[in-house]
Amino acid sequence: MRKSRLSQYKQNKLIELFVAGVTARTAAELVGVNKNTAAYYFIIYDYLLFTKNANKSNVSTLQNTRPFIQQQNGV
Repeated sequence: MRKSRLSQYKQNKLIELFVAGVTARTAAELVGVNKNTAAYYFIIYDYLLFTKNANKSNVSTLQNTRPFIQQQNGV
């Protein structure tokens, strides 16, 4: 992320753990950030993956995969 107080190192570690399938709470403990911060970043990463995949394939097939993103977007 461009303007963030979280160091690039910690952001990269969170990305690695997100891809590995670790929960946000566990990732927070491993990286040394607040659990809410890790959860926030995980939601952002999930949203970015969702939108990238939505652009590549039919959106209707992806609508049931991430219900919390739909709620945030008002869909």
